[in-house]
Amino acid sequence: KLQSLAAAIFQQRVDPQLGVDPGGIRWTPPRIGKTLDIEASRQAIVTSLASGESVAELVVVADAPPTYFEDYAQVRDQLNQLWDQPIELVAAGETWTLSPDLVSNQLTIVQPQEGQPARLEVNEGWVDEVIWQISVATDRSPQSPRLWWGEGGGLVVTREGSPGYDLDEDGARAMIRAAVLGENGANRIDLPVAEVRSPELPTDLNQLGIQTLLTTASTSYGGGLAERMYNIEFAASLLNGVVIMPGQTFSFNSEIGPMTLDAGFKMGYAVAETAEGVTTIPAEAGGICQVATTVFQPVFWAGYQVDQRGTHSYWISRYVSNGYVGLDAAVEPAVGLDFKWTNNSSSAVMLEVVANGQDLVVNLYGTSPGWRVEADTPAVSDTVAADPEIVYQATDTLPDGETRQVENAQDGFNVVITRRVIQGENVASETFTGSYVPARNMVLVGSSTGELPPGYN
Repeated sequence: KLQSLAAAIFQQRVDPQLGVDPGGIRWTPPRIGKTLDIEASRQAIVTSLASGESVAELVVVADAPPTYFEDYAQVRDQLNQLWDQPIELVAAGETWTLSPDLVSNQLTIVQPQEGQPARLEVNEGWVDEVIWQISVATDRSPQSPRLWWGEGGGLVVTREGSPGYDLDEDGARAMIRAAVLGENGANRIDLPVAEVRSPELPTDLNQLGIQTLLTTASTSYGGGLAERMYNIEFAASLLNGVVIMPGQTFSFNSEIGPMTLDAGFKMGYAVAETAEGVTTIPAEAGGICQVATTVFQPVFWAGYQVDQRGTHSYWISRYVSNGYVGLDAAVEPAVGLDFKWTNNSSSAVMLEVVANGQDLVVNLYGTSPGWRVEADTPAVSDTVAADPEIVYQATDTLPDGETRQVENAQDGFNVVITRRVIQGENVASETFTGSYVPARNMVLVGSSTGELPPGYN
């Protein structure tokens, strides 16, 4: 009889579990375990029979879970807040949406232990990645005014400057953490972004001292793809007349603005690193890096302070400057790659950027800063010969059968250039490096099917 009762009374203990995944919140409520103590119950029955009692109380052993609902109450409330609706992050007029299923992949529930209730943790690396993505889109230096020489030879303002924006990353991080952890009731978060004013110009522009041609650089772009030539000429028109005040940092990306089709650029081609390796792909504003390169070169030779500069994956022969290889600059706003330099002189500098159909020319005007510049001959090493074989690649960006060469075979190499800016007894030495993989002879072949037509391999 006791064996039968034991089976009826037995109840498995269930420990509470709280989990979250893209499917939602998973909650397993706790349940006390029950087991009939057969031997103790037999003794209770025998004792009752011996004493003539009509009732014998069975001995049931309770197996209580280590934690209870109260240990999870706060975390459940936080998750319910998260799952209420998506979280919108707003900064500088743009919105990023964090859906519950996206956030859930970055959350960890730390189970109750040592008398402490459950708590919710977020992947801090993911929060940093979100902050980085937002800052890349929002942070930009203010755009400088544009100047040019008017009638009579005096400078006039041709375009007013515009403010920049700077995301408060620490403040934004705290607000995003609180939102994804359900610590506040907000599903829309206005992130802290400070407006940065454009540099102010003196009333008398002649006080700027923009009188002397400091240095010049040019690169050839004539005979290239029509879209690429257009992008270079359009970018030149956006940069012409930019003035950089003493102490001001020039940001190529900020001064150009959005490098998109909506902003007026055309679809061209750009070198990119893909899962298959370095290759040429269709890209908005293709050719913009030639403009960045041609701005970088006179800045280098004039001796101004270079703050940020990336290089291409391939070396491009038309970027040779004064016989030097390795003086290029690559930009890509989507990943935060910019070309920045600071006017560390005591007088203003103005850019003249002219595209004449054959050459892109960049001139720097201002007042001589009083220093001289020396640059060692480029130290080239680790040369890797290019494969001269033509590589054909199908693309749906061209009409069927049309071909377009987008890469030319070029050896890969590493290069180091040391520049010295000398002013009296003061010598500022800086090293510029580049690392280039071999380029191929690549020809794109138009194919709406994505397959190379017969005759290509």
